[in-house]
Amino acid sequence: MNHDANTSLEIQTSFLPLPPWSQALVRPVIEIDGTCHKQYWGTHTFPVAPGPHTVRAWHRWFVFRRCHLSRIKLEVAENTTVRLRWATPVAVMAPGKWSRRDGPPRSTAKARRR
Repeated sequence: MNHDANTSLEIQTSFLPLPPWSQALVRPVIEIDGTCHKQYWGTHTFPVAPGPHTVRAWHRWFVFRRCHLSRIKLEVAENTTVRLRWATPVAVMAPGKWSRRDGPPRSTAKARRR
């Protein structure tokens, strides 16, 4: 897949600073179109090709391999950066919450558990 240097996804990962605060000890995984990127908590930029993309995120939590697993499907226009945020909720088995930090109303960027 060809990646345009000016087309990207900027993804911020975060967790609540409440119990389970020990989430700081694990690293989130961001999967973009089937390619996994194990990252530290914070903001990361990924070059992508223009077009549709599926992004999933989770982290390992003791015996749970994909804790807070959730996904978002979106379209990235050429020469743009789409800014997303993925945040974990307090409940361990609840899906993480995706939100767009730059764009259209939330109704066009729906998060679904998979």
